[in-house]
Amino acid sequence: LDLKPSACGVMGQDGYQKILLDTFADHGVDTSSVIFDDHAASHFSVILNSYTGHRTVLHQESNLTCLPKGAITKAPEAKAIYTSHLYASSEHLLWEVPEWKQKNPEAVWVWNPGKTQFHQGLEKYSDILEHVDVLILNCEEASSFAGIEPEKIEVETEKRQLDKCIGCAVYIDRAEKVPVLCDVRKVAQVFLQKGVKKVIITDGDRGAQGFVNDEHYYVPAMGVKKVD
Repeated sequence: LDLKPSACGVMGQDGYQKILLDTFADHGVDTSSVIFDDHAASHFSVILNSYTGHRTVLHQESNLTCLPKGAITKAPEAKAIYTSHLYASSEHLLWEVPEWKQKNPEAVWVWNPGKTQFHQGLEKYSDILEHVDVLILNCEEASSFAGIEPEKIEVETEKRQLDKCIGCAVYIDRAEKVPVLCDVRKVAQVFLQKGVKKVIITDGDRGAQGFVNDEHYYVPAMGVKKVD
């Protein structure tokens, strides 16, 4: 995308560190904001994907140093910051976003929260949701965070209902490759009403749906040859 990315996080002193740094170097990612913990191992995850698009994550957490206060407010000048799952020890950074946004009014904050946030509930983050430019969740995560279960629609038997529930379609010819799609309109509306600007809800091989203002878009999963 011809962007200049910079990574901010904590790495332990172990074999994974070299793998990560070499990968970043290969892709031209700046690592000057990475913190190195000489006394801990890196977190490590293995994701097992099934042919249905579902996944199981095996995760090993270590006693890594948490990200320090000011990691976002003192971040390098950027057009956008993408924040993924933060453990409770580093979650304080989320409340630095409003100050960062005030200093960078044209910049974009993209948030992909994780289980720590889902378990604590959406209301805890009501003060910062209006600062979220793009919220990205998968269908299960969005349902858990919003507290609403989406309705599943059978593609073959409910075409009329399907046309109303998945918004303006992109590459709609591929939609019939899956037996069911999820109606996530009410789920997305929960976040939009809290002030989130755009909501993206992914759903494995069922594609993704996007919401902004009164607009709703749907794109099926891309038809590609699986190599891993």
